[in-house]
Amino acid sequence: MAVPLTTDDFRWPIHIVTDGTAPPLELEDFQTEAVNKLKAHFAVKDSPKDLGYRPGLVVMPTGSGKTRTSVSWIMSDMIGQGYKILWLVHRTNLLEQTARTMVAARGAAGAVPKKKLVLRCVSSQHNPSSTASFKTDDILVFSILSLARRRDLIPYLLKGVTGDRLLVVVDGAHHIPMNSYQQVLT
Repeated sequence: MAVPLTTDDFRWPIHIVTDGTAPPLELEDFQTEAVNKLKAHFAVKDSPKDLGYRPGLVVMPTGSGKTRTSVSWIMSDMIGQGYKILWLVHRTNLLEQTARTMVAARGAAGAVPKKKLVLRCVSSQHNPSSTASFKTDDILVFSILSLARRRDLIPYLLKGVTGDRLLVVVDGAHHIPMNSYQQVLT
């Protein structure tokens, strides 16, 4: 499956075939080190009372591949454990960058029990918010403004999440203090 290059190349939702025929993403040594640190951080449970909430932050220089690094970890570790992924972005081009990277990283998802993951991008230029649900989708890449405008849909989105198996990624954590992020994350 060719990786879509422009918005016009995407057909929504994207069905990511995980049949083991694609190689995992090639990472630089420093990206592999970051993936290993993510694996170690999220594998630790502090106590029996730990419900799974464990904040983390990937800090790397601009252009060093934070999306590539994070997606590689998500596809190799989190998807195989049954996690649903909610990826929040503040710009449309980041939606598409994330979607392209997820498709390119499909080879890392070798432990996924199902052979196809469903990814949906939601923004004013992509799918409407009302089409998104973790009942049908494994990965939702949302424009923060689209989700903030339709916060009433959040309980519906979450109905397909099993237990605490939700990973929320904020692409550009420095935006978290913004009102739209605070409303959604709360």
